[in-house]
Amino acid sequence: MNRKHRMPRACAPRFVIAAMFNLASLIALLVSGCGEGDSPGAAGVGSEPAAEAATAIAAAPDRVALTPEQQRAAGIAVETAGPAALREMRPLAGRIVANEDALAHMAPRFPGIVRSVHKRLGDPVAKGDLLAVIESNESLHPYEIRAQLAGVVLERDVA
Repeated sequence: MNRKHRMPRACAPRFVIAAMFNLASLIALLVSGCGEGDSPGAAGVGSEPAAEAATAIAAAPDRVALTPEQQRAAGIAVETAGPAALREMRPLAGRIVANEDALAHMAPRFPGIVRSVHKRLGDPVAKGDLLAVIESNESLHPYEIRAQLAGVVLERDVA
């Protein structure tokens, strides 16, 4: 019994007719609600499209519609959106830290004496820049420590 579930052919026209009836009822309900009692001039402010829009919004259960008088009383002004400078600042408690995925901790490969340091705190660093020269304790030959990635020197611990 490997049959796909299909709607019987006799039900399909009834389903379409029911959907069309529901759509027609919804349109009739919206149109009948637009002409009740108040004309746009009765409110004193607004135009006919604005009154129709307010009525349509009032019909939605999750929306709030305010009359022009209610808007004025609440100090609500409707303006055209455009570019503006935002000046809102909020004091927040927190800690600013560097992204650990973008940090490179540099350390000498062999123990030795630091002969020179070429970058200071806050200095910009490009990948491959010379950071320090270390003299090996075993071979007494100097070797260089170079930056593994570009960035800024955030911490320096040289003994």
